[in-house]
Amino acid sequence: MLTKANIYSLPLNWRCLIKTKKFSFILVILLILLSVISIFIGVIDLSGIINGDFSRLEVVFISRLPRLLAIICTGAGMSIAGLIMQQICMNKFMSPSTGATISSAQLGVLMSMLFFSNATLFQKTAITFATSILGTFVFVYFIQKIKFKDAIMVPLVGMMFGNIISGVTNYFALKHDLVQSLTSTLVGDFSLIIRGRYEIVFLVIPLIIIAFIYANHFNIVGMGEDFSKNLGINYKAVLFFGLGICALITASIV
Repeated sequence: MLTKANIYSLPLNWRCLIKTKKFSFILVILLILLSVISIFIGVIDLSGIINGDFSRLEVVFISRLPRLLAIICTGAGMSIAGLIMQQICMNKFMSPSTGATISSAQLGVLMSMLFFSNATLFQKTAITFATSILGTFVFVYFIQKIKFKDAIMVPLVGMMFGNIISGVTNYFALKHDLVQSLTSTLVGDFSLIIRGRYEIVFLVIPLIIIAFIYANHFNIVGMGEDFSKNLGINYKAVLFFGLGICALITASIV
């Protein structure tokens, strides 16, 4: 059994690991507690379930539980996508928002409205994924060709590139009177989430598992192309694979 005295006798790396695991355990417990509390937050009072009014369980399974699952999948997915981009680009400021991924997804949403108005949710997600991966890959290719001495320049360039894409998107949205529809699509509002309108975010779960399996490959790719080749890693394949995961996570959430 580890006591406080025994912990301080361990090497520094082991002490950090133990503290990290304890902190992670506390966060998991806190997440579960807040998740249960969030189910009972809303206009309709669910306290009647305790008194035997099981008709209100429909509210839980149609609205409250889908809302909770959508929030958890969105938070986990976007954090993992940001971490992958940080590892691949070796820049702590990188994320889907600073790497033109979300702006490119916004363009895909507009394209689906203009040219594929009768498309299903999965077809719209596929279009959004295509534009997300294209925009992200163009940005990463660009920053690899231009070596920045200051790390802060990478996200700044990404934000400028994303604003250019957003400008083009907003221009065509304004021209076709779709600004309000486009804006409402991209507002992070979970209050309208109900059963049948959120299941696409479950795509995040297998992507997170795949990202966990290939985490070491993403770390190696972040070291550079020559370093990756020396370790037998296909640099371009893993790079495209990692960016594809980020783009697909972003597209499914958007």
